[in-house]
Amino acid sequence: MKNIIIAVDGPAGAGKSTIAKIIAKKLNINYIDTGAMYRAVTLKCLQNDVDVKYEKAVFEMAKDKTGALIVMEKDTQLIEYTRTGIDLDSMISSQLLLNIFEHNTPLHDGAIITRGDRIVSATCYLPLSDNYTLSKELGTRHRAAVGVSECSDSLTIVVSEETGN
Repeated sequence: MKNIIIAVDGPAGAGKSTIAKIIAKKLNINYIDTGAMYRAVTLKCLQNDVDVKYEKAVFEMAKDKTGALIVMEKDTQLIEYTRTGIDLDSMISSQLLLNIFEHNTPLHDGAIITRGDRIVSATCYLPLSDNYTLSKELGTRHRAAVGVSECSDSLTIVVSEETGN
């Protein structure tokens, strides 16, 4: 079956969500409240002091469909995973993030792990989730993001190279 995506746009309070729900119901397709998703992600980022240094790079990578896996260490140290990668100990910047995840570069594959305002390691291997309730459509990058969240309190940003989401 072909995927159908319908976008409804307009000013705040115009009834976009209401119209989108009605359309989805009439067409028998899934409704995804992206506004609620963005608000939830924003709240989580604010609660976890996620720096806006990530914002520009993440949006740019999503636009270009450049895959990325950024793990922000919190209280649980991720030493066993940082050891699987290449030590960097670099200040976080959008430019560095864009260069790390650029296709066909030495650091592109795997995850980066950050601690505070520094990138600790790149090309890190993460544990894959074996949660059988996850969609079969999820790839390795997404399963790794779920996997690391199952064994730590880290916050992970994933950019799909297939969809840019």
